Amino acid sequence: MGQDFVTMSRRNTCPDYSLMKKMCYDKVDGFKTSFDSPLAGQLKNQCGLFLTVNPVKRIAIFTPESDTEILKKTTFYLQLYRSSANIVSQLPVAISCKVGKKEYFLKVEKKEVVVVEGSLPKEIMGQTSELIFYMHEFHYEHKNHRFESSLNQGLCLAWSQENGEKKLILKQLKLSKDEAIDETTKFIFLENDGNS
Repeated sequence: MGQDFVTMSRRNTCPDYSLMKKMCYDKVDGFKTSFDSPLAGQLKNQCGLFLTVNPVKRIAIFTPESDTEILKKTTFYLQLYRSSANIVSQLPVAISCKVGKKEYFLKVEKKEVVVVEGSLPKEIMGQTSELIFYMHEFHYEHKNHRFESSLNQGLCLAWSQENGEKKLILKQLKLSKDEAIDETTKFIFLENDGNS
């Protein structure tokens, strides 16, 4: 099953979202890693800035494409998980990255996103987790996504300008028809060329 997904997904620049949803449901108590290897690539926001990490500050920040030295050292991974709680609109993933030889992952702490050194677990007990985000299509746009915290539903990954840095944060999702769509919660995952 994992190989079929990898082969079919990597025919395109972006992951095949509809296929992933169908293949991530399983009768497991909690979350278990799905497929042999995660998707490797880069996360980009709607302004064309790429996500990187600052391990010292324990934050994830966005940098322009011109900052090639940092981007060459940084690779992000989307690790898909199987879950019995998964429904049609939700795809459970964890987000990790590798900078040089060190591994990090994103974690929710006190409704904030922090960067933690280490590897993702293969199994997570419970129906929510500080490591799991539900990946949704962003406003019916196939190539764009938003990531909602499974631990704090309604809070999504977004970016914000703070102290001169464009920082990855958690932000309350607003679904009112009277309000404009929040573009700061929109991301695109670009797979590495080596995975094509």
